[in-house]
Amino acid sequence: LHQGGEGGWGNHINTAWVCLALHKLGTNPDELEKAVDYLKMLINKDGGWGIYPGEVSDPFTSVLVLLALYKCDSTLPEVAKGLTYLQKLIEDEVWVNKALAYYNISEICHLLWDDPEFASVKGSYLSFLKEFPDQQNYEYLARKISLLAKIGEDQSDFVTQILMGQNP
Repeated sequence: LHQGGEGGWGNHINTAWVCLALHKLGTNPDELEKAVDYLKMLINKDGGWGIYPGEVSDPFTSVLVLLALYKCDSTLPEVAKGLTYLQKLIEDEVWVNKALAYYNISEICHLLWDDPEFASVKGSYLSFLKEFPDQQNYEYLARKISLLAKIGEDQSDFVTQILMGQNP
């Protein structure tokens, strides 16, 4: 996969991951700048990003792009717009009754975990996850255990359920 002439690497998810890697490594500043400009240019009107240019905003993609832009330059106006987009998802309860809600929100929490700038968004999402109704599958259970462990809450009952081969 190569950087396209417009600055992206295939889609917004790939481009965001490459930005994070280049930023972390401190290499290829020209390619990084071009990718950041590409992502800034393709923000949707609602403040989010779809997986591909022109697609409806996707929460997971938006968080990943937002995190990449924030790491490169936290003062970008697109960072503020992206945070507003994420906060609006919480306020509008966009996640309620959505099949992929727990997956998306848990991924978002993991991505944002170590960044204090995202504390309020992360806190709102964690509250939602803690109140999310139990699901009948192991992936949900494993994600719940992981998040409970991160916030220091007891997850031993859930671990026992997995070890005994029981769904919640």
